[in-house]
Amino acid sequence: ERGVAIRLIADDFEDEGDLATALDSLAKFIGLTPSSIDLIVDLGSVADQNPAVIAQLHRANLSLIPTITAWRTLTVATGAFPVSLAPLTRDAWNHLVRIDWQAWLKLISGTRKLDRLPAYGDYAIAHPGLPPEGQATILAQLRYTIQNEFLIWKGKNAIKTPNGYGQFLSICADLVSRPEFRGAAFSDGDQEIQGKATNGGSPGNAETWRN
Repeated sequence: ERGVAIRLIADDFEDEGDLATALDSLAKFIGLTPSSIDLIVDLGSVADQNPAVIAQLHRANLSLIPTITAWRTLTVATGAFPVSLAPLTRDAWNHLVRIDWQAWLKLISGTRKLDRLPAYGDYAIAHPGLPPEGQATILAQLRYTIQNEFLIWKGKNAIKTPNGYGQFLSICADLVSRPEFRGAAFSDGDQEIQGKATNGGSPGNAETWRN
């Protein structure tokens, strides 16, 4: 079925009347009814914020959406991954709370019933914004998502350090030995990590580490 997604950001919720008018006008312009439109409420980065506050913001925004049950799908999206790994400890596993996930759990489990439960959306292991300007230092790193946290290994400089890119193989081996590792059958990514840990081969590069 033909459809389209409409993305709403924080600024769109400043005026309830303007929001309703804009959504109605946009639906008419593209010639679709809400039943053919996927609505995404995107708050961008929520790193270092309080999950309870984010949940309340979600709730306030959702209350302003007109005919909220009429849209084909409804999703709230945020990103909790930090913009920089600079504050993290090097050559160690760092644990960061998945604030976006915690906020969504608080939203759907609150005592006040929502008119519609939204789906969960995130930016995975990337920051929603553009990277800082300037030349980046390429560090061997692995970003792994577990239920309530990001598990991040921040290694040494991959270009200037002996066996720089090869660090990735030992990082994978270390992760596979940890209880947080879900096993090769859990996902394609876990299968790739298991393969690098046991069979070696090319360690990849800064681009393929994100895939």
